[in-house]
Amino acid sequence: MDPKKTETPEVDYKGIFDSGSALYLILLPDAPTFTIIGASGIYLASTNRKLEDIVGKGVFEAFPPNPSDMKGLMEKTFRAAFARVMETKTVDVMPVQQYDIPRAESEGGGFDTRYWSVTHNPILDAKGRLIQLAQRVEDVTELLRLKRRGEVLTKRFDQMETEVMLRAREIKDANNQLAETNRALEAFSYTVSHDLHGPLRSMISFGEILLSDHKAALNAEGQEHLQGIMDAGRRMGLLVDGILNFARLSRQEIQRERIDLTGLAQALRKQLVSAERGRKVEFVIEPAMTAAGDPLLVDVVLQNLMSNAWKFTAKKDAAKIEVGQMAAENGETVFFVRDNGAGFDMQHAPKLFESFNRLHPDAEFAGTGIGLATAKKIIQLHEGRIWANSKPDEGTTFFFTLPIGCPERAAV
Repeated sequence: MDPKKTETPEVDYKGIFDSGSALYLILLPDAPTFTIIGASGIYLASTNRKLEDIVGKGVFEAFPPNPSDMKGLMEKTFRAAFARVMETKTVDVMPVQQYDIPRAESEGGGFDTRYWSVTHNPILDAKGRLIQLAQRVEDVTELLRLKRRGEVLTKRFDQMETEVMLRAREIKDANNQLAETNRALEAFSYTVSHDLHGPLRSMISFGEILLSDHKAALNAEGQEHLQGIMDAGRRMGLLVDGILNFARLSRQEIQRERIDLTGLAQALRKQLVSAERGRKVEFVIEPAMTAAGDPLLVDVVLQNLMSNAWKFTAKKDAAKIEVGQMAAENGETVFFVRDNGAGFDMQHAPKLFESFNRLHPDAEFAGTGIGLATAKKIIQLHEGRIWANSKPDEGTTFFFTLPIGCPERAAV
């Protein structure tokens, strides 16, 4: 033997077969028995079998059909596949099969349902004679379950998409109806309010003439009644103006501009002080407050809130009104108007911004009940929020946001 030559090691086909990841079962073509002569380790593990328990047995004896398969469809399908391979001596690929694997009696018996993709390969000798059948199996149970789940999810998604489209159409129709109703309501409010102005002006004017030119003809009680009629007319005029302004808001286009909130607050302070010079009120207005939005509308908000603060601090000897800003936890800028006036019980807060709703009687604090509703409408037009916090006899703080009006987002 030539020492320079080395022997080629034999390939351990059995070791490869037993340790591989493929599921193989080796059969003899001895129809109709199809005797088992070998199986890979993973095949045995997947079918809960030991090699010594199945070798030498027919495949349908080692793996009996599920009793629920009354017609023996699985056995018929496999016998047909074996017959095709024996006849053609070519590879036969079966459709995915439901394969019921018997469970051990120690595990309760019964069957585990699996889904296998099965391929039968002919093993031929040197003369081309069929000597064995190799059944190769790929377990596609999880893949099939995922596919079916995906089909169910796809079907459900399609149903949800249809439902969303139908719901969107319903919402669109409802919004169109609501918009039409609002337009009609706004037009009605505008017309009624506008038509009331004339009679109110006439009533007040004639009352003033009567009180001026015929005062002597009226006793003190008559003059008081006439004055009450005129005061009621003026208050009605304020209500009409409030309704007109509120109706116009829904049709008004928002202007986006830089707003000097400090400047607006200072101007409103001067107006309030000039109207009642006898009052002593401490104002604290934070400097350099800016936002972006509609200057005229935001001025209306400040006017309503600061006028409320002025009104409800009238009975305080040391009245104080603050206008400022603070940063919320989410970084949003929150503006506020705070007073130490009459305040109110927070259980009434849900109705605070309703039109014509008032928390204090006219005899205590005069008003129309439209100012806060107007302020809320304007803030909503700016995509913001408005709310209040209050305690009786300790004062009220109104908070509002102008999301489109944060200084860092404002268009300069």
